[in-house]
Amino acid sequence: MNKDLTAYADAVDIEALRSILLQKSEKLRGNLEKSLGELHTQLGPQMEELMQTLEQHEQNFQNQMAPLAQNFQTQLAQSSLDIQQKLDPYSQDLKARLMALWESFAKSTQ
Repeated sequence: MNKDLTAYADAVDIEALRSILLQKSEKLRGNLEKSLGELHTQLGPQMEELMQTLEQHEQNFQNQMAPLAQNFQTQLAQSSLDIQQKLDPYSQDLKARLMALWESFAKSTQ
């Protein structure tokens, strides 16, 4: 069997096969580049339209979200202020107790 394969391999012209393969691959590359160019030409206007539509949707979304974000920010600031005002008496009481404790500690260490 090895003799058969060797005889077959000797009969094949490697350079001729390489040349044919190179020619066919170049032809295929040219066809692919041509097809890609045609596809790009066909889809170009559709891509532009799609981009414009996406930009419009993005702008609409931003326009709709801006008032909501502003409202949220206002409510958050108001809630923070309310909490701060509600906690202020407790904070003042804690501060007074800590000062009294500190003064007591300072007197006892003298």
